[in-house]
Amino acid sequence: MSSQTWHYLLHFLVRLPPISKSHPSFGSTVGSLLSHVLARGGEVIVCKALNAPVGVGQWKAKRCMDLDMTITATHYGRGSIRLGLDGEDHGWCPATKAMFTLSAGMLVEVQAICLTSSEMLRQPRCSRIRTDETL
Repeated sequence: MSSQTWHYLLHFLVRLPPISKSHPSFGSTVGSLLSHVLARGGEVIVCKALNAPVGVGQWKAKRCMDLDMTITATHYGRGSIRLGLDGEDHGWCPATKAMFTLSAGMLVEVQAICLTSSEMLRQPRCSRIRTDETL
């Protein structure tokens, strides 16, 4: 998360009603607030100005998991890569920025919210190519 995003989040938290900020389960950090939301079945914190149009000037904070996965296929037309881990398929991931430098067999770091019940990645995104690790 960028420093500007953290600045906006802290700016938002300062304006919460005092009873919410002092609640013991929130703690004193943004991570504690997100943990509080996740523990109660939520998935995300969304912050935006109340008078802003929908989708404008807002950002989200979500919990992510990092995985090292193998590229099993590329689809240049869709700009995506198919990912696998330990011989199991975990679905497609958008990779438009570095699409033409990726090929099957490469190791990439992927961030996703979770694995679904069918073992597919939920909202995956390719973080970086892992040149420091081998298969």
